[in-house]
Amino acid sequence: MDIKLLAIDMDDTLISDDLIISDRDKTAIRRAREIGVKPFMCTGRPFLGIERYFDELDVEPLAICFGGAEIYDSKGNTILKHFAIDVDTAKEVIAFARECGCHIQAYRDDGFVCEQINKYSDLYVRLSNLNPIVLENMLECINWESPKLLMISEEDKVPDIIKLAQERFGDKLHISGSRRDFIEIVKPGVTKGNALKYLTEEYYGFMPENVMAIGDGFIDRDMLLYAGIGVAMANAVPSVLEIADYITADNNNSGVAKAIEKFVFGGENA
Repeated sequence: MDIKLLAIDMDDTLISDDLIISDRDKTAIRRAREIGVKPFMCTGRPFLGIERYFDELDVEPLAICFGGAEIYDSKGNTILKHFAIDVDTAKEVIAFARECGCHIQAYRDDGFVCEQINKYSDLYVRLSNLNPIVLENMLECINWESPKLLMISEEDKVPDIIKLAQERFGDKLHISGSRRDFIEIVKPGVTKGNALKYLTEEYYGFMPENVMAIGDGFIDRDMLLYAGIGVAMANAVPSVLEIADYITADNNNSGVAKAIEKFVFGGENA
């Protein structure tokens, strides 16, 4: 299979539990770029949360952000695609989060917004390296359209909260998990898979069989299904493992590099 695009998730895929990217992963991505393959980042984070990695990695200037709600061109500082949740719907979700006792975040151009500093906002700061903007009453203060909303809770509570949210909002929103403690909320039709389809077919003029996608969370499932080769990390959630074409090593053992070495370089060092 002629791989031309590499769609790579960041958290718990390329980034280890210690929040680093291994030298082996960096080398594999650089070598793939040298032979004409186009690697790019696909993340639930905002662009500001991955901006520093453009200096660390040899990747395309394009990135899929907010789980597909935005495609950002870092070279031209322009947004190619953007979808956002309207204010009234965002208020409904904020009210729902309060009912569930969940931490909730919205996003603006200058960062993420939450109602209080707590262990969940601290976790997000540690992962994203972004500082929170605190608005004590988001329900009253939110007056902008947010690309996504993020609810954070305890792992054992997340499946039930997702089920309740899906029942509450139906086709009004697309609700899924990324990390085991994150609940991602975006507009209907917004997925990493649809963003990847746009970049593959309309922006680059390639076909799905020219794409390898690598991920771990439910939010990555659509893009693995779209790609000619869908690679799940060994640490992926069961619903991703079951649809993967290949399962590589986990995020602490250079699973991204091993997949690139196998499918781009024909098994070399895989």
